[in-house]
Amino acid sequence: MDINIKITLDETPALMTSLDCLCEVLRAAIGKPQVVTPAEPEKAVSVPTAKTETPQPEAEPAPKVVAPAAAPKPETPKSDKLTEDELVKLRTCTAAFFHKTPDKTNMKTMKKWLMDNHVPACSVKNIKRDQLPDLLKLFPDDVRQMWEVK
Repeated sequence: MDINIKITLDETPALMTSLDCLCEVLRAAIGKPQVVTPAEPEKAVSVPTAKTETPQPEAEPAPKVVAPAAAPKPETPKSDKLTEDELVKLRTCTAAFFHKTPDKTNMKTMKKWLMDNHVPACSVKNIKRDQLPDLLKLFPDDVRQMWEVK
């Protein structure tokens, strides 16, 4: 069974950025390709022939490596994704930012920032931790203070 899909595009910037966001979401959903490493080739064993009777020296056993006892674990870095509490605060700040202008100028500014920074699905919930400081610079001081309050 064949499925044929025909898509005609008119290369407008908005459509192209939407398609770019869609591609990013698909890449994230599919996941990164897994790299399979080949197994180490087996070493050839030398067999003495009848003409050469030279004895092979036996291989010495490798010295055992002693691991240090109970080494302290390094702190694990925070996840690249924001926590649920941080997402709630970010959504609150975003809503306050949107309500600053009645003509939806801030909403358009936010959407443009999301597209320019290749945020998947152009959604605030998909912002990564390293993108957060740049996003907070977009907000005015009073909205930024909402983020800093614990």
